[in-house]
Amino acid sequence: AIAKGTLDGKIIRVGNLMSRLSDGEFQANAVTSGFMRNLRGYVTIGAYPVSEMARPVEFSPIDTVAEAVVRLAGTPEQYTVFHAVNGHWIEMGDLIAAIKSSGFDVDIVSDREFETRLKEAMEDEEKNMLVSGLISYLSSDADSVRSYVGEKHVYSTNVLYRLGFGWPLTDTGYLKSVIRSLDTLGFFDGELA
Repeated sequence: AIAKGTLDGKIIRVGNLMSRLSDGEFQANAVTSGFMRNLRGYVTIGAYPVSEMARPVEFSPIDTVAEAVVRLAGTPEQYTVFHAVNGHWIEMGDLIAAIKSSGFDVDIVSDREFETRLKEAMEDEEKNMLVSGLISYLSSDADSVRSYVGEKHVYSTNVLYRLGFGWPLTDTGYLKSVIRSLDTLGFFDGELA
């Protein structure tokens, strides 16, 4: 309909929608986020697999995404498809380090040790719901389930720069504010279900 001229619109794909940049607050229903459920699982079993430390991860703070979407929506009508995705990626190791420095005991372990701890937690009635987000680690074909799909959003990033918008760096301060906010809500203890 956009191509035919019967609809004035934009297609704006977003990234890993995360806590606000302004204060680290996440959506009230954090458990609906698969990424956040994974974090809770790592904290619950107190482990993270060493093989995943260099895995890239992107945080698009929701308040910043909203600003990007508004700016992209104001572009001329012939420009219709954009990606509102923070281009400043980090490695999971950076996030795990922030979790550890926030007071959570998460060991960096071998894949075998991680799987053992996860299986033990799955059998524990008090922990099994807290680790349910990690079930893909137990797949017999885990590499195909957990493969990284690359993306390119250079065009959209350049448009945003021309519009006077730049994505924030995902730094330790931001990561700690996200963790602190979730902890305050009782997310890691399972209080926020």
